[in-house]
Amino acid sequence: MPTPQSSRKRVSWTAALVVNEIRKLRERRISPSQSYVVGNHPALYGAAQRLLGGWRNALIAAGEEPAKVARESRDVSNATRTKWTHDFIIKTLQERARLGKPLNFLKMRDSGFGGFLRAAARVFGSYEAAIRAAGLSYASIKRGTDWVSNPEKAIIGGIRELASAKVELNISSAQHHRSGLVTAAITHFGSWDSALVAAGFDPINTRLDLDTEAGKGRIFQNLCYDLFQVLRPKWRDDHRCKTTTGVLLPDAYDPDTREWIDFKIAAWGMSVQKSIRKYSGYADHLRLICLAGRRNSTERVTFESIFDYEGEAMTPTLRTLFERMRCLAAHDVPTTSFEEWATRWTRREVIQTIQNLPPDERHSRHAQLHNKGAYSAAVRMFGGWYAAVEASGFDVEDVRRRRPAYTKGDVDAFISGRSSSGLGLSARVATATASGSGLYQAASRFYDNWAAALAANGLKYDDVKLKPGRERFTKQVLDRFIRTRHNARERLNATTVRDQFKGEYGAAFRIYGGWRQAVEANGISYRSVSEIVPPRRVTQTEVDAYIRSRSQTGLPLNSRAVCRDDRPIHTAACRRFYGSWSNALKVNGIDYDTVTLRRRRNPRSPG
Repeated sequence: MPTPQSSRKRVSWTAALVVNEIRKLRERRISPSQSYVVGNHPALYGAAQRLLGGWRNALIAAGEEPAKVARESRDVSNATRTKWTHDFIIKTLQERARLGKPLNFLKMRDSGFGGFLRAAARVFGSYEAAIRAAGLSYASIKRGTDWVSNPEKAIIGGIRELASAKVELNISSAQHHRSGLVTAAITHFGSWDSALVAAGFDPINTRLDLDTEAGKGRIFQNLCYDLFQVLRPKWRDDHRCKTTTGVLLPDAYDPDTREWIDFKIAAWGMSVQKSIRKYSGYADHLRLICLAGRRNSTERVTFESIFDYEGEAMTPTLRTLFERMRCLAAHDVPTTSFEEWATRWTRREVIQTIQNLPPDERHSRHAQLHNKGAYSAAVRMFGGWYAAVEASGFDVEDVRRRRPAYTKGDVDAFISGRSSSGLGLSARVATATASGSGLYQAASRFYDNWAAALAANGLKYDDVKLKPGRERFTKQVLDRFIRTRHNARERLNATTVRDQFKGEYGAAFRIYGGWRQAVEANGISYRSVSEIVPPRRVTQTEVDAYIRSRSQTGLPLNSRAVCRDDRPIHTAACRRFYGSWSNALKVNGIDYDTVTLRRRRNPRSPG
């Protein structure tokens, strides 16, 4: 059959030629279904769309019955389609596990097992149930690595792989690159730091926040958790108080005295004052246990030093914890001035403090970083820092720290410097740098716009763009993109193209009015590339069975976890049967509050 792919000469299609080619297919005992023609003879399909108004009309013109052709196509498809029976699904899972191939949902879906996953959910109720029916551990499979057979070796090997790939080993970076590895490390070793030690790395050298008050505070908090887990085992760390503005979660709670407890690295500072204001309206009594500084207690707020508990350290482990706390207290990081926060500020003392500051330290930014107590008092008493500066007898305009105006030479030096270093010069990249935003604006003063500034320095803006502009996506370029991906059997559904090829996706709307129209204009059936998944009809019995199954197996039952694993179940429970997820749990005998406790952002780990 003549097609552009098999003939060097372009075919001049006519309606008669389309009808003749359909009849030739039938003579070769090939059913001329739409799916077959789109996949094997796209030029014929496109010609039928253009000349006869669609494939159905072309079939009628060739003397075919469209309904009969569709039945033939379904029969062929059913004959060649894999029959995913109960036993075949289990056998497939076990065979992939034996060969060491990935079995987690995302890897299976990306490997082309979408039909298998739908069949497993249809036959067993969920993919998780199919995994368990095959005698496999869903928890280990979900993490994407078989941590069960030799977890310690697998975790240590994973950490060393990250290090050899030049990936930062702090927990944030590791979670970004391999979240499953971090989860397995915390489960097996108790903390990410312990896993790093086992792999031969020093956790101290991996932290990004070591020399900050926030980093020091987190280390102190984790040490306190380890300490009071032994000294005060009755204290709880999951106390939550719901308010109109959010949920309050103190570091610890004493159920006997109903005290709220917070761990602070200093007795004075903005963090302490914020905790007092935040908790005082809801806590009967607040206890602040501090690493450094002393402060008198009040009727409702007790201040204690962590070293007041040192006399109770009767074991080597507890004594080691206190030694680490003393080392932490001596660690030289930017800390709050206790004297400054202990001052009972008056307007006169604020003015005197400002007058004693050197001229280059009177601006607002410096005061916020180095004179926090005076800055807070100035805002409270004068309404703002510069109002207090003016009351101190200084001209505010002289005190404000102003950036010197950029010159034309600064703009040229910025462009030539980044160009010679091979760094990006698109508008988005340039304005994201520390000085790029100001230089970008300066370019508009000297050159009218950024493109003109680049041109003055011998660069074309089209060559430094992050993405090609609209003018590059012509109809010919877009059509070639669609046909190339279709011939290579790569995904052409709207979701994939929208997420990975935003320029092409936008051009389709501009040129054809939509992605579907662009696909069909190239003679391709959109249905064949749209990956349509049939809707799933969930019954109330399925919802109840799902909730009880997760409860018995210990899987989380909060809304986020259920939506992640089986959104149709959650949607059916909320919209059709119970009105909300909490009601669905309540009907099945589960207290909603027990499944929605928030997990702390920072896992407990030794500092």
